[in-house]
Amino acid sequence: MKKEEKSEKPTRRRAAIRYWRISNGCLYARLQYKDETGKWREKLKPITNKRDARGIVEDMRRELTDHGAEMLINDKMTFGQFAPLYKEARLFPAVFANKVKVAGRKSNVQWAYDVLLEYFGSRRLRSIKPRDLELFKAHRLNTITKRGTKRNIGTVNRELSVLRTMLTYAFQNDWILVNPFSKIKGVIASSAETERDRVLGFDEEVRLLKVCVGRRAHLRPILICALDTGMRSGEMLKMKWADIDFLSGVIHVPQENSKTEKSRQIGLTIRVRMELGAIWQRSPAQPHGLVFGGLDSVKRSWNTACTKAKINDFRLHDCRHTATTCMIASGTPHMEVMKITGHTQYKTFLRYLNVTPDSVTTAATRLDAYVVSKQAMETKTEGEVSDAVN
Repeated sequence: MKKEEKSEKPTRRRAAIRYWRISNGCLYARLQYKDETGKWREKLKPITNKRDARGIVEDMRRELTDHGAEMLINDKMTFGQFAPLYKEARLFPAVFANKVKVAGRKSNVQWAYDVLLEYFGSRRLRSIKPRDLELFKAHRLNTITKRGTKRNIGTVNRELSVLRTMLTYAFQNDWILVNPFSKIKGVIASSAETERDRVLGFDEEVRLLKVCVGRRAHLRPILICALDTGMRSGEMLKMKWADIDFLSGVIHVPQENSKTEKSRQIGLTIRVRMELGAIWQRSPAQPHGLVFGGLDSVKRSWNTACTKAKINDFRLHDCRHTATTCMIASGTPHMEVMKITGHTQYKTFLRYLNVTPDSVTTAATRLDAYVVSKQAMETKTEGEVSDAVN
């Protein structure tokens, strides 16, 4: 009996992968993938030719492998959609733990955030290129401020710095493939900023203190404190009585009040001690109370005082320049002054070290003395040689 031959079953041909599909009359490249839950998803990209579909799908697959589904899903995210996500995660008042900042920001950059949102809001996040950074910079430099003046390069640099931070956050969260700032140099040109070298003269100081009376009496202790300590305005206005040790003559600037987030100590001069002591006598004597009564800003009264004292182009922050210059002129070593003023970078510290007419005159006098002494030594040496020859 012959063995019955097994009938071969016809092999089913595997359907060819289709890299494209038509939806609502439009042609799309089509990628199917499983998300983190194991559910099948589909990603479509518009194309004009079916032959391009495979290459585009392969690009999407590599992007999925290298950066995950988040990058793939949010490829159409606009700057306007991204900005609130960044604001929620980063733009909130600083949070401190054990007097160390652990989250949030100490400085307010809402103004820069609003400018960037207005300019880039409708742009796709991934479409922002290095050229767009340059165009934004040129646009901002060509716009006039509310005061009718030309916009300062320093202001534009601050705006660009905030944009760089935002795009870095987008890159870290796989919303963009690359930060455009990494492909361009010099767009944030700090060297182009005008470095202020305004120092208050002693005669100007006298005039300014004379007008700090009546409605502007609160400016007197602030001005003296700024001139003798070199403290930043924010550090002074946040200073509490518990930060001042009248017995040892020291002001303690805690980390949470310092711009560099490093605590430091500053000595009290006689007149600072007297001014702060007078305020303490009039205060409710609460150690955790604010020394200057919770003032947020003194800009308006400061401008009025400078106008009445006939002092031009002098800001409260310029007192920091003045204090640094005076400390150096008094003979205090540079490194000690840096510790007092809270500078962490020597390059930054040098911006606050200003040359005054007195200092250049002193330098010239020292040079004269040096040249005279050298000439005297040369004359003496020549005379000794002449005597020896004879």
